[in-house]
Amino acid sequence: MALAVALLAARVRSVTLTACAWHVTHRYTRELEAVSGGAKCGCGTSAPTVVIGVLSQDGDKGLQRRKVLRDTWMRLAPDKCDVVIKFIMQVTPGVQVPPELARENDQTNDLLFLPVIVGNRKGYSGGKPSNLLERVQAFMRWVTVACHGVQYVLKSDDDCYVAADKLVERIKANEFPKQRLYFGHFLGGMAAKNKQGKPDSDNYMKLDAFPKYAGAGYLLTADVAAFVGDPGLPFLFHRVEDRGLGVMLSGFNVTYLNGRREFQPWGNCFDNRWVSPSRAPGVAERGVLEEGAHPQCTDVAVPCARA
Repeated sequence: MALAVALLAARVRSVTLTACAWHVTHRYTRELEAVSGGAKCGCGTSAPTVVIGVLSQDGDKGLQRRKVLRDTWMRLAPDKCDVVIKFIMQVTPGVQVPPELARENDQTNDLLFLPVIVGNRKGYSGGKPSNLLERVQAFMRWVTVACHGVQYVLKSDDDCYVAADKLVERIKANEFPKQRLYFGHFLGGMAAKNKQGKPDSDNYMKLDAFPKYAGAGYLLTADVAAFVGDPGLPFLFHRVEDRGLGVMLSGFNVTYLNGRREFQPWGNCFDNRWVSPSRAPGVAERGVLEEGAHPQCTDVAVPCARA
């Protein structure tokens, strides 16, 4: 009996993921097209191989980071028929895009403005309010609605270096599952309580430890991206974006692929990485880009600076 119940639960989770793309497409099409200005995905009618979303911020710091990325790894990325790269920007619903960002996007066409509520959430204490997970969810909804036929979505940060051409190479070599994939550098067993033994402000379920999650950058198949965009049941606010995504996917019929060599947000440098820290950011990359090649030891990944 217990086995039958477990098999039925797994089946329900699989159906849930499969149905999500249809649900998100129909529920959010008008909302996202209105706010994103009907931002297009790919070129013509062909679907891109992968869509890369880079979390970015407003202000001078965000502008400088975007300039560094445009001058470095984005210049080496395949054309937009293969790779679509968008900086994930937030717009408060009902508020116009700031003029300086609108002018920047007129020149670059790589900013994606998505409706996200700005402000604190109940249960959050300390530091600045964070809605990064909600921004990622809005991005995943946009991908589901606008990028018909895409199979993979990579999320990164604006202090990371991404070897997009190497990523596409391995996708086209059919090295990864085409469904139910969550691929990244996983952390596990992170304490869900503080030193006083009280639950973390994100620990609504009073866990001793959080489920494993991929830090900084991760690759999802389109079905998982659709589920992240709209998980069906309301998802409680999490101030830590990548950890919140791990909580969201915990217990579902998803393949966890641990890419410690491909995703290197911290630690040593290995060949074949996709995502790695950009350090300065951008100093090392600029010198190598003159030769039209990636920095040493950036074959497919993103290192991420934490400055």
